[in-house]
Amino acid sequence: MRLFIKTSILFSLTLLLFSCEEDVANVELFEPGTLDATSTNTSIVAGETVTFTDNSTKVYERTWTFTGGTPETSSDPEVTVTYERGGTFTAQLQVKYVDNQIERKDFVVEVEGVVLANFGIYTEDGAITPGSGITLQENNAYIIETIATDPYEGGEALRFQFDAQDTWGVMGSIKPEGGSVDITEFADGYYNVALKTNCAKTMLIRLQGGGANGIVTLDPAGEPYGFKRDGSWHLLSIPIADFLENNPELDLSNISDLLVLRSGESSVASTEDWDFYLDNFYLSK
Repeated sequence: MRLFIKTSILFSLTLLLFSCEEDVANVELFEPGTLDATSTNTSIVAGETVTFTDNSTKVYERTWTFTGGTPETSSDPEVTVTYERGGTFTAQLQVKYVDNQIERKDFVVEVEGVVLANFGIYTEDGAITPGSGITLQENNAYIIETIATDPYEGGEALRFQFDAQDTWGVMGSIKPEGGSVDITEFADGYYNVALKTNCAKTMLIRLQGGGANGIVTLDPAGEPYGFKRDGSWHLLSIPIADFLENNPELDLSNISDLLVLRSGESSVASTEDWDFYLDNFYLSK
């Protein structure tokens, strides 16, 4: 009787052991994505191209930004970029992986050729000559501050943040430090500024000099200068002539406001989104 009981217990334990072994499953740990991007060259002559390739793994979203190049942005895994002018430019790849982690890689491209005259206002691009220090003015309903999250280039950008108050409008200004500046040498040149927003409203950019305002309108319906309201950075190159066309009285020799960002609406509700981000602001010929 005792032998039978012992044998039965041993048999039951054996069945339990085999049953547990059958239930064991292999657990695979998640492997994060890896950033793997290359360029064909980083030292070229003006007019030549560089091909950038992204071979990163587990990519959910890809954003290329090519300062000084054409195209300016892309989401393709392989992009051929043309650099038409001399200078030192930064190309950046930002990858968002399937686990929502974000990683970036920068490429510095040296382009031999004529470096066009420029006038830096708010930029960390070493190829742009500093032109003027700045003073920020929160005219109405905008809180302007420096942020270090997701700049267009370098390590910082400016945020024009709506204070969520019902008001006649929003407006913030970038003024030359110490008084007015003379930008007449750029009369035939370009007003370059990188902007980012999700705001679907009409916004005005105002250049003020000699008491006169030259204005360009960023109409979301027309998306002028390639600007889009998609929460991504876009570098706008606006001819200075467009400001003058709006108001020939604009005095480029006496610019008191380099940028006034102003809502195009007569009134602004507290529930609306008017946040704008600004970076890489400079003039060029």
